[in-house]
Amino acid sequence: PVERPSGHEDETSALESSLPHVGAGPPDLDRSQASSGEKLLPTGDALQTWTVQPLSNISISRLILTNFRNHARMEVVPQDGPVVLIGDNGAGKTNILEALSLLVPGRGLRGASFAEMGNKSAGEGWTVFAEIGGEEPGTIGMSFQTGHEDGQSEKRLIKINGTPAKNQQELGYYISAVWLTPEMCHMFSEGSGARRRFLDRLVYSFDAEHAGRIAAYEHCARERN
Repeated sequence: PVERPSGHEDETSALESSLPHVGAGPPDLDRSQASSGEKLLPTGDALQTWTVQPLSNISISRLILTNFRNHARMEVVPQDGPVVLIGDNGAGKTNILEALSLLVPGRGLRGASFAEMGNKSAGEGWTVFAEIGGEEPGTIGMSFQTGHEDGQSEKRLIKINGTPAKNQQELGYYISAVWLTPEMCHMFSEGSGARRRFLDRLVYSFDAEHAGRIAAYEHCARERN
């Protein structure tokens, strides 16, 4: 990790506006034949021909953190191949992994609230910015701002190639990630709910539309109760 040099903001902004889209992007309207009133899941013979558009091979070529956890300002530029983070306890290794986990839908590997992720000494929100390399390079940026100390004006903004995303589910069309941490070991010994959620995450890591099916299922389950 190296400190981000001054004057880098203009370069980053220009890059956001110039790079093409990352990954496959949201599906076109004609990609699915199902209308809003039809079933979300394939049945019968349709299940035989159910196909998934794979995401492009991608990698993180640069990660920039600002006021995120204990990192006031941090830039990570990985080299080709596997990356191993080495440092003392409390150096912020897991915080870097948490920032990476925010590039996909959800609340990250810790499941913490966004307000908890800010640098306490700064108190002005945080940003995570990533340059994506590979077949279709681009950028993903996320920021969280708290307007007042009472937390009533909290706002999270996601930008993909400099364009605001409608919701966090759009991230699933561009990048996917799955993690297994020591804190998750309970899912192998406790109830099946955690294992089903982990399986769902595995599925929508290569099929972004699965997140919508999960939401529809959970909505129906709540309505039933």
